[in-house]
Parts: sequence; structure tokens; C-alpha cells
Amino acid sequence: MMYVYRPDQEVLDSFKKKLLDPKVGYDRIYDAILQYHASWRGKDTKGSVDWPAVGSDELKGAFTRLTDRGIRKLSMDLPIVVRSKKGTDRPLLMVVAMDPLRDGGGDDSTAPQRVDCWVPFSIIENPQAAGGSYRSNMAFFETLLDHYDLYLTDVFKLFFWAGRKKSNQLGSFREIDAHAELLRVEVDSMKPGAVLTLGNPARDAILAMVGEHPFPMQDIQHHIWLDGKTPVVSIPHISGAANGAKAKVLAARNADGKGGMNKALAKAVIAYMQEHCAVGQS
Repeated sequence: MMYVYRPDQEVLDSFKKKLLDPKVGYDRIYDAILQYHASWRGKDTKGSVDWPAVGSDELKGAFTRLTDRGIRKLSMDLPIVVRSKKGTDRPLLMVVAMDPLRDGGGDDSTAPQRVDCWVPFSIIENPQAAGGSYRSNMAFFETLLDHYDLYLTDVFKLFFWAGRKKSNQLGSFREIDAHAELLRVEVDSMKPGAVLTLGNPARDAILAMVGEHPFPMQDIQHHIWLDGKTPVVSIPHISGAANGAKAKVLAARNADGKGGMNKALAKAVIAYMQEHCAVGQS
């Protein structure tokens, strides 16, 4: 059984100041998210939940310019805490990916601008209804949940299409200082036992913050957060597109990938952190 929770209020307060200040309030958005996660067990559907509308006019700071009519699929994945049991008090692992990627199909550029809110990796989705990469991704997270509580977030809190380019391909978007500022608040507030980055973009963003340079990922990589003590562990992304990179890491860890590459990768991460980071040894 999996349970999901909203992050600390300090995180949401920082979002309100520097990212998005929804008129309906973050509580209302998280209520819808938690309602959906609970309701699918009763065969409810995503459409039956009263999803609050969020507009691009509610963006803050440097993000206010993202109202251009040529922008499509403006989206945000809200960070979320995931636990395998209610009330558990286990080490918290902060999992950081790149951004809330959406496909580029359709064209809603002429529609009133809105911000579509969801959660990283669709972690609240009904496993019986979801297909594609969802089950493979869940094998990764469920294995981690055997040892840790999880906090899922992104380096870039927003995603959009500008013509044929993704927001993560635009230097003017990637270089917005608020990305790093918000991530710093998340780490300081949630106080994870370790930070786990998925993929090179998430790793590179954090390395830029701590003043280190990236190097090719042939094995699990280990860095230290700004506080001088919190481990930052980096692995390839869990998407199928990164299977080649995952295979290199699994080979370096003497893991064969039986039972699925993502499950094997999660086991390798757990073993590495128990040995090198003293996280989740119980």
C-alpha cells in the first residue's frame, strides 16, 4: 500500500513567492491530488475529481513572462511525499528528476493560458489502468519504498513547448535563478537523508549549484550537498531511453538486471547508500 502527502508548508510558501501563487490555493490542488489517489481504489476516474483551474496569470517572478500565446502545454508537477505505510518515520530520500515533461501533441496555444498541475512520474495513478512506462517506473519506486520514504520533485518546476522546442532546451528558461533557489528551499525544509538525481540534467543542475563539474556516468556517482553533509547520489534516468546508461551502471555494480532494469537499479542504489552514505541501514 502506498500513501501520498503534501510537502512542508515552507516549500509551498516559497513556490507562492517565486513560482506560482494559485488563486485557489495549494491546499485545494493537493486535496484534488490526494482525492484522486484515494478514489481510484473505488474505481473512480480522474475526470470525476473536481480539478481546480490554475491560470498562467498566477505565475510569479521570472516565470510571469510564460504567457506568450505561442507557448503550449504549460505544466507543473507538484512535489509529493510518498510512503509505504501511514505514520512511518524512515529516512527520507529526495528524488530529483528534470521536469514535468508532456508530449507535444495537439495545439492549445490559442486557448486561455492555463497551468496543468500533476505530480512527478504520475505516482498517484491507478496501477491497474496505467500502461507504458508507468509499471517499469513503479518497480523502481516500490523497491526504494521498501527502505525509504520518498520526496519526488523536479529541478525545473514548469514545462512547456515553444514551437518545436521543449522548455528544457531553452537557455533563457534553464538559467532562471529561481530553479536553484526553490530546490535549495526544498532540501533545507524537507531535510532528506540523501538526494537522488535521475538523469544527467538533474545531476548537472545540482552540480552547478555545489560548484562541481559533471563527468560521464559509468557508475553510481556521489557528491555532497551545499550543507557539506547530505549525500547527492546520481544515476541514469529510469526511462527506457536511458537503458544503455543503466546497463553500464548495473554492470559496474555487478547486477544482472533480472526482474527488470529499474528494479535492479533501485536495489543497486539502496546497497550503495547503505555502504557509502549510511542511509537506510536499518
